[in-house]
Amino acid sequence: RPRSSVPSQLSVVGRDGNESSGTQVIGWDPTIGKIRSWVFDADGGFSEKVWTQDGRRWLLQTRAILPDGGQGSEEQTLTFVDKDTFTWSSASRQVDGEALPNVGPITIVRGK
Repeated sequence: RPRSSVPSQLSVVGRDGNESSGTQVIGWDPTIGKIRSWVFDADGGFSEKVWTQDGRRWLLQTRAILPDGGQGSEEQTLTFVDKDTFTWSSASRQVDGEALPNVGPITIVRGK
C-alpha cells in the first residue's frame, strides 16, 4: 500500500491536437482503505478519483469540477493486459446532470 503521495506533471494531446496539462497526486487514504487521486488541470478544473482493485483491473469513481464551475462524474476502468499494455475506458459520464457517451476501450502500450 502506498503511504505517501508525490505530485507528477501530466500532459495529454487529443486527436484534435489540443493539449491539456496539469498535476496529479496519487496516495493511500487510510480512512477508506483505498487509493485516492487528484488531478488539477492548468485551466483551473480538478477531479478526485477513488480506486478499487478487481483482479487485473482498477475501477476509478471520478468526481470533477470543471474550469467554469460545472460538475461532472464518470466511472473509469483500467484493465492490465500485460506488463506493457492496458486498456482504458470511461462509462456513466455526465456533466451538470447531462449524460455523455461512453469512451473506449482504448489500448495503451508502453513506449520502448
